[in-house]
Parts: sequence; C-alpha cells; structure tokens
Amino acid sequence: PAFQVLVLENQSNIITQLTDLRKCVVATSATKLPVALPADAPTLPASTYDGLKDLNAYAASKDSLDILVQHLALIGGNDEKDATRRVLSAIIKHDLALTMSWCGSGGKKQAFEDLHNLRTVVFHAVVSTCSKATKTSVEATMKAWLVAAPDRNGGRNRRRAADNCGGRVSGVQFPPPWLRDSVRALAWAVQ
Repeated sequence: PAFQVLVLENQSNIITQLTDLRKCVVATSATKLPVALPADAPTLPASTYDGLKDLNAYAASKDSLDILVQHLALIGGNDEKDATRRVLSAIIKHDLALTMSWCGSGGKKQAFEDLHNLRTVVFHAVVSTCSKATKTSVEATMKAWLVAAPDRNGGRNRRRAADNCGGRVSGVQFPPPWLRDSVRALAWAVQ
C-alpha cells in the first residue's frame, strides 16, 4: 500500500508538471503581434537623459509599463545577454550611452541605476524572450553594455588607431628620446 501511494503521488506530480508545461507552451507559441506605442509615449530610442527620464516616468503606470514591455519583447535575441543588449539599444541612442554608467560618476556621467521603471521594463522584456533570465544576470549585462559603449560604433578601432600610431600622438613621440636611451642603458646593464 505505501508503494502504491508513492507511485500515485508521483504520477499526480507528473500530471501537474505536464499541465504547467502545456500552459507555458501555449503562452509562448501564441502569435505575438507587434505592439505600437501610443502617441503619448516618449520617442524611442531616447537621445537625451531628460528623454530617458521622461520614458522612466511614462513607465511608472502599470499599463504603460506593460505596453513598453510588449513592444520591446518583440526585439528578441539569441540568448539572454543578446536580448538585453538589443533592448537597451532600442531604448538608448549610442551618443546618450556614452554619457551614462550604472551608478553615474559624480556629475560626469548619468546613472542608469536611478531609472527603476526602465530597469523593470528591460528585465521583463528580456524575461518574456528568455524565461531563465534572472534580475542579477540582466543587470550584469546592462552594466557591461554601458561600460562597453565607447567601444561600439567604431570607437574601439579609433582607440586602437590612436594607440598604434607609431608611438606618436598629436606630434608627441612616446617614450621621449631621453627616456628611451635610459631604458636601453638599463637593459644593457642588466645583461
């Protein structure tokens, strides 16, 4: 009898799990129609920090937040990180991303962390694409995206070109000849 009870309990658990899985499959396989943003919604992507704050204020109401999430969730991505980066690119223009960091930097950069509603929008848009996404992992990708902003849109190549211009930056030779000679003398003395 105890064995039969255990088997029946396990069978009941399996049936419950199958029912839950069917609900998930139906929910995710439903055709997602594009959601147009209402006329009163701020323009995406935002080109100024004030525009981003307006978008954050717009997302304060649940209805507006849901509309933004549905609109941005259609962007999708190959995985959680890709989806997060794509959603951020849809919200923030590159030039604005250059002026931002996660925590801000004492007046030099604006803080994305303060935009709680937008963080929620990004998280829910990513979760609707990648169900295994966690708040911590999405925030880590948001931080990395902000840090990497200077390297996007050709920034990395410009930086590398400046680093590899034969030791010359704006006509200044580096290292200076007197230092170069000292280093050579020191290297020779060590031999």
